Amino acid sequence: MPEIKLPFKHPIVDSYPNYAAVVGIVGAHTDQCLPWIYSYLEQLMTNKSPQLPNWVDYCAPISYLSFPWIDFCHIKRDCIENTESAIISLLQKQIENEIYPYLLADRFYLPYQTNSHDKNHYVHEILITGYNSASSVFYIYDHLEGKYGKYGEAVCSFCDIAKAYIRAHTSGTFDWLNGVVGLFYRTEYDFGCRRAKKDLQYEINIRMFKDLLADYLSSQSSNDRWCYPLSWMRDDELLFGLDVYDGLSGHAQRASEVSGEAVSEMEISGFYCLLEHKKLMRERLINFSGKRIIRNADGLIQENRSILRIAELLLIHVLKFNFSRQKDNSDHILELIMTLKKEDTIFSQHLYDAIDI
Repeated sequence: MPEIKLPFKHPIVDSYPNYAAVVGIVGAHTDQCLPWIYSYLEQLMTNKSPQLPNWVDYCAPISYLSFPWIDFCHIKRDCIENTESAIISLLQKQIENEIYPYLLADRFYLPYQTNSHDKNHYVHEILITGYNSASSVFYIYDHLEGKYGKYGEAVCSFCDIAKAYIRAHTSGTFDWLNGVVGLFYRTEYDFGCRRAKKDLQYEINIRMFKDLLADYLSSQSSNDRWCYPLSWMRDDELLFGLDVYDGLSGHAQRASEVSGEAVSEMEISGFYCLLEHKKLMRERLINFSGKRIIRNADGLIQENRSILRIAELLLIHVLKFNFSRQKDNSDHILELIMTLKKEDTIFSQHLYDAIDI
């Protein structure tokens, strides 16, 4: 086949590739996933120690394992011949069967990653959505360095993708995917006593959302709500909910510390996720208002607008700091983080009180 492009819609959640991949795939087929997202993606977590990377993420189950509209087939690394031709053939075969390959790649070998290509080794997840055999390229969705880390589409040669996959596992990086995960949209659903052969209908779980909001307000872990048996993430090494702002402050403070003439760059991903969290709340409130789930919806939407503006301003100042590396700019960043925490605390309590269940 000369060209295949599988359907993909830019996702409402795109700060990290695991959420972006599944939401983009499902969103291209149905909007029924939105109630699930509104119900479960509320609690946040980050590293407690500022010595560790500035990673802010949703405290929720792994997306492709728990998302009801996604199924997957996992091909372990040891089952894949470690040659470029074999990997290219596997990826093409998956796409031809309407399966989206999801895999690790080293940015050093990806020409579209303008900051890292031929300079820095950085292993991360990418999603392949199609290929063109005439041009010998794959169509990729990834966080693009040339667009300040925004999630978007790129094109990369067959050989570069295969090389990036092979090298990602020969540099000593932990292979957290252990091979290639093939994602595909479910057309049949079998949950034991519940079976369906049409679009899965999902209603907002307002009780779960309110429980997660309570955890967010009290800065308590939500991991127990998912019935995790054991986890590599220790709760005593993490911050949750409103305490995430304190973690961001610690990372920002560390980045601004001067050692000689050097000032560190602030890791941007945590601030992107924080902004996305506020945008997602805006969409959630609009949805809740239409369904009359909450009281004083208009007032809460107005409060959210104010919070969203502060989060946008915070991200802009972090980007400016990374370009200028001037320590004076960091003081304003710390002020914005604390202002955002104060506003978010008041808003979240108002929202909690507005839910009658």
